[in-house]
Amino acid sequence: MKSYLTWTYVFFLMIWLTFSAIITAFVISMSLNNAESRFTQFSNALFHDISEKTKDNETIIEGFAAVFDTYTSTELKKISQYSKLVIERHPQIYALEIVQVVPKTNLNEFIALQHKTGNINFQIKNFSYNTDRKWRPVQNKAVYYPIIFIAPMKPGFEEVIGMDMETVPYSLDAMAASQKKHISVATFPFRLIEGNLAYVIFHPVPSNSINKTQQNNAHSDAPYIVSLVVDVEKMLKSDTFNWPTEMHVQVYHNHFSPNDPIGELLNVKATRHTQLEELLLPHFTYQRTVTAAGQPIALHIEKQTRWSDLNQKLLLIITLATLLSLTVLVSYIRSHQRDKLAKIASEGHLWFLANHDPLTGLPNRNLLRDRMEVAIARAQRQSTKCGIMFLDLNGFKLINDSYGHKTGDQLLKNVADRISICIRADDTVARLSGDEFVVLIENIESRKMLEMVAEKIRQSISRQFIIENQPISAGISVGIALYPEEGINLDELLKLADSRMYSDKHAAEKIDNYQI
Repeated sequence: MKSYLTWTYVFFLMIWLTFSAIITAFVISMSLNNAESRFTQFSNALFHDISEKTKDNETIIEGFAAVFDTYTSTELKKISQYSKLVIERHPQIYALEIVQVVPKTNLNEFIALQHKTGNINFQIKNFSYNTDRKWRPVQNKAVYYPIIFIAPMKPGFEEVIGMDMETVPYSLDAMAASQKKHISVATFPFRLIEGNLAYVIFHPVPSNSINKTQQNNAHSDAPYIVSLVVDVEKMLKSDTFNWPTEMHVQVYHNHFSPNDPIGELLNVKATRHTQLEELLLPHFTYQRTVTAAGQPIALHIEKQTRWSDLNQKLLLIITLATLLSLTVLVSYIRSHQRDKLAKIASEGHLWFLANHDPLTGLPNRNLLRDRMEVAIARAQRQSTKCGIMFLDLNGFKLINDSYGHKTGDQLLKNVADRISICIRADDTVARLSGDEFVVLIENIESRKMLEMVAEKIRQSISRQFIIENQPISAGISVGIALYPEEGINLDELLKLADSRMYSDKHAAEKIDNYQI
């Protein structure tokens, strides 16, 4: 019964655990889906913002080239006014510049023209971006790319006039590609003097502006390139974005890997997460490249899901609800089991009363008959024997009359105990009625084994009983019957054993062999 009760608890507990796990898994899955959705929404919004700003950059430099095409290199005042308006609307613009391509053969004429137009201190110079970041004298080479215009003209920017654009990192390849493909082409990232990351977009000026320049200046036949210097920090800074601290955001030049510092435009590190979060919770990744041909910018975002992404309030409610349901379930099971055990106990008690002697607790005739049938069937299968001993106390009526029924009942209990001690655990002692007992002995080979047990019982009963401080002596008469030689069922064996018991009683030398 204890095992049955245990398995009942286990069964219902497993059902409860399964149901709780399903609900908890659903809430966790829903929370993770929401976290992934927020991650995707943020990533798409950031990508869209970057894409729009790269398109703005393309539009700005193309418009700047068109304006320069409308005017000429001598009408820089008008170009400056236009540049001011554009820069005010687009804070990511660090500078708009005009670069003239000057072959070495035209260098002296070009410098003289600059002095003639009012630029008295003009000279071509280099800037050491990659070393000590200082101005250097111009190098002797075939072609120069001096800046002849820059906007806005901040304090100190006048020094930039005349700077050979080739000294800006990666600019020569970008300018060449721009001229060859007639599109906007960006350099790799580099750092401005102020320290911010930046890149330069070059765009060739249409040929008709060159013709206009030639009309105004017969000494110049060099093409022009306009450039847009983009301050990456201002370009990627947006009040519309609340940068999540749990996301690692990288913006980089697509010619490099996300972790190559040379191509890095933006690298926002995520806050630290635990190893348990990394082990148990999913990791999201977002990767896209801006479609602008001249600005190959890629976006890479990673997010390790945190415990904080889970709906902790709902999980707490579910935990409390599951604990409450467990309490109710256990209470119901215990109540149900109590009722069931009470019913079983009641049925067991009724069965016990129907099959046992109420005084001694020994099996009665009904249970003896059942066990005798089992013993006979086993003896038939195993080719063994079994035997019946019919026992009757000598002088019990006198003891009962002399000491009272209470003492007599106690004597019967003590006799039952002594008989039970004399036999094996697999054998049976039954009380038929009054002072009559029957012993069923199984798995024997001969009558001699029955006689040995009978003698053992006689000796045990012959010892004095102490009942309520009174010594009482009793004797017992025994009759034996053997299966299958002397009977094939309980009734035949009992009848024969009863007859022999009376013979044993009459053959005793003394009928009254007890003391009062």
